[in-house]
Amino acid sequence: MFVFIYLLLRAFYVPIVHDEAATFFHYIHSENFIPPDALWDANNHILNSALAYISYLLFGPTEFAIRLPSVISFAVFFFYVYRISTLLSNRVLKWIFIGTFVLAHNFIEYFALSRGYGMSMALLFASLWHLFFLVNNNQIKDYFLSTLFISFAVLANLTLINTAIIISSILIFNLLLNIKKYSPTHNAKAFLIISVIGFLPIGLFINLLIKFKSLGLLYYGTMDGFWELTVKSLMKLLLNTENVFVSYIVLIFFLISIGLFIFLFLQKQTIRAIWNSNSMFFLLLIGNFIAVLILGNVLGVNYPEDRTGLYFFPFFIGSFIFLLDIFIRTGKSKLFVVIALPLLFFPLHFFLSLNITHSSFWKNERIASDFITKVKEDSKDRDAQATIGGSHIRVLCWAFQSFKVGGELNQIQSSVYPEVHSDYQIVDMQEDIPWLKFYDIIGEDKISSLFLLKKKPIDNPKIIVDSLIILPTIISGEYFNLIKIDVDNPIDNAALLSFNFSFSSEEKPFIGRVVMQLSDSNNLALQYDYIAFDWKKTFWNGEKDNFKGSFIISNLPHESSTILLYIWNINKVDYDIKDIEISLSRFQ
Repeated sequence: MFVFIYLLLRAFYVPIVHDEAATFFHYIHSENFIPPDALWDANNHILNSALAYISYLLFGPTEFAIRLPSVISFAVFFFYVYRISTLLSNRVLKWIFIGTFVLAHNFIEYFALSRGYGMSMALLFASLWHLFFLVNNNQIKDYFLSTLFISFAVLANLTLINTAIIISSILIFNLLLNIKKYSPTHNAKAFLIISVIGFLPIGLFINLLIKFKSLGLLYYGTMDGFWELTVKSLMKLLLNTENVFVSYIVLIFFLISIGLFIFLFLQKQTIRAIWNSNSMFFLLLIGNFIAVLILGNVLGVNYPEDRTGLYFFPFFIGSFIFLLDIFIRTGKSKLFVVIALPLLFFPLHFFLSLNITHSSFWKNERIASDFITKVKEDSKDRDAQATIGGSHIRVLCWAFQSFKVGGELNQIQSSVYPEVHSDYQIVDMQEDIPWLKFYDIIGEDKISSLFLLKKKPIDNPKIIVDSLIILPTIISGEYFNLIKIDVDNPIDNAALLSFNFSFSSEEKPFIGRVVMQLSDSNNLALQYDYIAFDWKKTFWNGEKDNFKGSFIISNLPHESSTILLYIWNINKVDYDIKDIEISLSRFQ
């Protein structure tokens, strides 16, 4: 209950991180998360997106709403962690097992994020419980539940596809191993369940992953190797360290697990000696390790990095504890339990890491809510919408924070960052930029070490093009040009393109963008920026000047160029636009 309440508080108070905001705008708010119609990207953890969408409809666009399904799944996780722990004979190992998983701070905090990782761990442990129970009793219901839970786990997190293949293969092998003990009807039912609920979804998931790979979307991770990338990035994720001493401990624990597994086999030298619940974690660990090596070296698939390899953590810890438990059960001294005491680091680390302010792994992505408040209040009397500069990793976090308060602020323009023309900047002062020469500090977030800066009253832009456009009322089609500006005279330094119009559409949300494209005399694109309609609001009802935006143009060539401002109507629906005002200004 303590951990569950802690996760609820984190879900409520911790500002959104980039990947969550991407999930919200691309899949939850767009109401389109089911392939192949949904945006093709590995960010879509389908089950999480679906459940978060339902929660969003019920409770609105808040971090807590879209995280709630993930938080609730922690109850499932704890239930099955506890049930699996009952298979351990040694009481100390049982509590170390529970404490390691439930109090591994950087592991369980995924249950307070709107991602599929925490949810998939809950479903994985549910599948494992029925798998472990199955190897002892071979009941039909365990075939059904183990395959069902692992299929849902992959639906929440596609990185578990290897695990699903291994579990389904274990189930097939278990069926063959015990085929003479049970009736043909029992065996036929088990085979049908494994085929339909296990391998059929696996085939669909593999097809999805092949599509991802063909589109270059399996981009996370590198080919640096299992130890250099996967193991070290997991250490950094879970332990906040890449210390070589910790690396040795991890290696020693792994070697001990191998030794215990060999000892278990040599006792009877039969498959039955290792075909029990105590060996299943180790079989899954080795199976996934081999699968990653094959995918990396044969198919060129990137090695998993940090969260995409998160499943190795439960397999690694489970292997060590369960194999140590059966070793002690064979009559060895209970004092061998001291080997597992280093795992008490996780409960200690949990209490040292307690916070309801930030994500441990994405600390520098935090956008303080008072940044939004200050910019909104400070810029409310401006004619043109204030421009905001910042790194690309902060674009979606800012957009979500602005969306929650009505979407009245400009999006962060990251394409030309760093520059010194935007009205406001969100920056890390450690960057080698003389920010304070051009800006004043008006806000600071000590947690993320980010500063909110406001432009000093210099370098005011001077209007060189001012246009009022009258257009037909109803427009459809994928693209519509708002204005095309031929710049024949060189504009030194940079320019500001500002615009506003009245917009309405029955499409909710309207999936489209206002795009600014700068091209040179050879029609080569020099700069491309956009403001997304659905990142600002859900409903566009045609209020006067309800869409405002501004772009900094900083890549102007010395020769002639063209600035094109247009609407990209992605879903090609009807919309109404009027009262369009556009101005181009040069910075003095």
